Amino acid sequence: MPSTAPITSTFKTMHINTEPTWRGGEQQTLYLVEGLAKRGYPVLLCAQKGSPLVDRARAKGIETVGLRMRGEIDPMAAWRVAGEIRRFRPELLHYHTSHAHGLGAMAVRLVGRGRPHTLLTRRVDFSIYRHSFFGLNHLKYKQVDRIVAISKAVEQVLRSDGIAAERIDRVASGVDPERFDSAARADLHSEFSLPPHTKLIGNTAFFADHKGQRYLIEAAIDVLAAYPDCAIFLIGDGSLRRPLMSLAKELGVADRVLFPGFRTDIPAILKALDIYVMPSHAEGLGTAILDALCCSRPVIAADAGGIPEIIQHEHSGLLVPPRDSKALSKAILRLLESPEEALGYGAAGLHIVQQNYTVDKMVEGNLDVYRRLLGYS
Repeated sequence: MPSTAPITSTFKTMHINTEPTWRGGEQQTLYLVEGLAKRGYPVLLCAQKGSPLVDRARAKGIETVGLRMRGEIDPMAAWRVAGEIRRFRPELLHYHTSHAHGLGAMAVRLVGRGRPHTLLTRRVDFSIYRHSFFGLNHLKYKQVDRIVAISKAVEQVLRSDGIAAERIDRVASGVDPERFDSAARADLHSEFSLPPHTKLIGNTAFFADHKGQRYLIEAAIDVLAAYPDCAIFLIGDGSLRRPLMSLAKELGVADRVLFPGFRTDIPAILKALDIYVMPSHAEGLGTAILDALCCSRPVIAADAGGIPEIIQHEHSGLLVPPRDSKALSKAILRLLESPEEALGYGAAGLHIVQQNYTVDKMVEGNLDVYRRLLGYS
């Protein structure tokens, strides 16, 4: 659906994110709108009412509207989004979630004449037909001007699903290394009554099946048998947290597989870890891995999705086959036994982040897409 919005010498962007929780996509949304505002571009963020994103964006001075958005087919929410489009009059409307895409498409139709150009960021390496009603997602994807994939893996999935290559741009997610520089190392040993020599292994992620935390819990059996002075931290929240806690108990590792819950001091926690593990068997890119690398932590991760674009095996970390707890435990034991090797991976990973995955590069990459879409370059 071509836009009818006039192109001007300056432009406003409006952003929609429907997630009620705080995950990697919400951090990326905040990084982007904050980066745009700092560069002098007027921005408006529509986010889920009562969400952490609303609070954090307002604290950053971003003009933010909190809306109750009940899924992607919510006529009342679409009407309110359309009202914000008419009021703010953005040249470009940027969707940051799949439900935002559906709501935004409805809102744009309600606006009619003068509707903005539209852009979707796709962060997951799932098929667009994964939750599609009779394949109607293909029609929804025709209602957006361009799609930004955060990795080669996501781009390949979109192309396999029939999205034309010329409609896809690739802009990697970014992190802020300076956010980690000032963080003090968390004293997890004291907080969880662990002996000072205990080696700390950790994962920070939402508890969902594709994040693969169960394979790290299963790997803990062999790891703790060889190194009983280890502790494994699974940090985060989600619907699978209690089932995973039950699994740890069933496998007899609950005393050393710990579930601290959702934490806001992630930089401090990452600095306290000896090894960071990401066992996801589906991952668009993996900003949690980027966070760990900002702290020079050695990373072990599943060879899935966009992860191999960050972790180069035996250079910036170790890759293992997805859903393979035995391979995961062997990799963990390898780094526990070879601390110098682990330190080398952490240093190499930090360099990769500084070169390729900063917030500034992400913001400038999106701006390049905006300018081309709006006809400025």
